[in-house]
Amino acid sequence: MPVKTAVFKIYNPSKHKQTVMNFALKQYTLAYDYLINLAKANFEIIIEIGLYNNKYSTQSIIKVLTPLVGSKLRHFKMHGSMRESLLQDVAASLLSYIELKKEDENTSFPTARLIKYKDEYYLEALEELSQSITLEEENRARDALTESRRSSFMPIYFGRPDGVIRNRNFGLMYNPSNNKFFAVLYLLPSQSLEKKQ
Repeated sequence: MPVKTAVFKIYNPSKHKQTVMNFALKQYTLAYDYLINLAKANFEIIIEIGLYNNKYSTQSIIKVLTPLVGSKLRHFKMHGSMRESLLQDVAASLLSYIELKKEDENTSFPTARLIKYKDEYYLEALEELSQSITLEEENRARDALTESRRSSFMPIYFGRPDGVIRNRNFGLMYNPSNNKFFAVLYLLPSQSLEKKQ
């Protein structure tokens, strides 16, 4: 299924909005990491049960992941629709991995971005780059250096757009009077303290 991605700049967010967005990004990244590790530990089950009509799909993988996860995702402070999108995101990563693995046995399992010790990885990669002798070593060190400077948060996948905003999913709105778009994103549960600070 083709996916179209839209990127929007958040225009001058207040300090509070920035804090909420960073908190939501961190929660999403931690939850993604948790789910990927859970999937890795139970990958044989996913492969065995996730096959539906002789093929894998995000929905068939979600049906296997959901009972494995149970209510464990609830300790991550995120809106329910964001949790559902997270399951879709992880299932899509696993589906991609399954397909790539058919073509190349050396395909590595998906991972989440690193939140902790980012500067340590950068310094190690910089040291490796400075000591590289061959072109292959230099390229590997440069790749590690670039990877260490990536954003430490996973981008949040928002599944299921909603034409009518009902405290679920997300909505993209257009105001013809000023020719501007705005997005309604549900990041945190309504009772979240981070939302109210």
